[in-house]
Amino acid sequence: MKVRSRRIGPGRYEVDTNHGTYHVDNCPADNPRETGLPAGPRWMVTYPGRYSADDEFQTKREALAYIRVLHDEHTDH
Repeated sequence: MKVRSRRIGPGRYEVDTNHGTYHVDNCPADNPRETGLPAGPRWMVTYPGRYSADDEFQTKREALAYIRVLHDEHTDH
């Protein structure tokens, strides 16, 4: 099944599934040299009903693919 994302702001997306709405946010690191975090985009996935990020991915495509896998696992049962 195709999982569609909806842009809700700059670098912010919502993905509706039959078991809730996931949020995907681009959260680049502030001062990567000081924090030790990688420079560039960091796509954070927040599960339905949660308020903080649960997973992190290098690209939006990877984040959406992960949500698609989770969605397919829930619909197979």
